[in-house]
Amino acid sequence: MDIWHAYEFSYLNSKGLPVCRILRFAYSAQSPCIVESKSVKLYLFGFSMEQFENDTIVQDIIRKDLSAAVGSDVLVTLFDETHRFEMADISDKMPDLHNCAIDRYDLDPTLLQTEPNSAPNKTRTIVTDLLKTNCPITGQPDWATVRVDYESGSTIVPESFIRYIVSFRNHADYHENCTEQIYADLCRILAPQSMTVQCHYTRRGGIDINPVRYLNKLDITEDLIGEFDLKYSRQ
Repeated sequence: MDIWHAYEFSYLNSKGLPVCRILRFAYSAQSPCIVESKSVKLYLFGFSMEQFENDTIVQDIIRKDLSAAVGSDVLVTLFDETHRFEMADISDKMPDLHNCAIDRYDLDPTLLQTEPNSAPNKTRTIVTDLLKTNCPITGQPDWATVRVDYESGSTIVPESFIRYIVSFRNHADYHENCTEQIYADLCRILAPQSMTVQCHYTRRGGIDINPVRYLNKLDITEDLIGEFDLKYSRQ
């Protein structure tokens, strides 16, 4: 699924008073289309001078419009000022980089290496803040925290994972496609029993995009979105 947050969403209530909300929407990675972030920003800005009775009406309008755009059901939620996102605890999940030397900045999946896993039924987690990709339209840099949780007969060699992630540094593609690339490359070398790849991108223009790819097909519900809807320090 792809999980989006718009932190600068606002509309007017029936008395003309501005209402500020955080907007979250999510939809399946199997949808026939994705939405482009700048067009989403312009679309949402269109609500800022329009009057609505309540959040429910606004959510329903956005849900219908975005569902029509991507060609699949979109779940939409508006959070008020009382909402607090849970922060992810990744302090012990990030590899030691002191001996990690880097000399490649163009995408190279052959950098990934594995070693035998002494506990194949144990879920392992690896996290890094070092993903940088580039917008294929504007060339602007995009920054993300990558988290991988997996069960496999092999484990990822941490230094190789870091070298691989850094090799995206000159790569130009959409957030969703970069996440798909990481997911596919890891599937190829790990042959995992289960795996989830999350790329939590920092916001640009008040919007962040958080693609999540997982091995087993799951119905997208509010509860499932909540499992992945954690915040990382750079967000």
